[in-house]
Amino acid sequence: MSEKKKIITREQFIKGSVAGLVLVSGAGALLSGCAETTDSPNGNGNDNNNSQVATPTFPFPYKKLDPDRAAEIAWKSYWDEKKG
Repeated sequence: MSEKKKIITREQFIKGSVAGLVLVSGAGALLSGCAETTDSPNGNGNDNNNSQVATPTFPFPYKKLDPDRAAEIAWKSYWDEKKG
């Protein structure tokens, strides 16, 4: 008995992988539409009780930053995140 190994090229592998990825993502998108929806008590899609939220005005007003202070805050934030 001789077994023949199926040889697949890189191009065929990539095409198959992309096709599989498209199918899986498409199925996920279709299935997400099947999820049950719940109506929130305030009717705006949020479950919080704060239905009157003030929206900020755009663009935000310009505020001059101290470059040395900003660098210090950034440095401390970076190293605090690395520790924890």
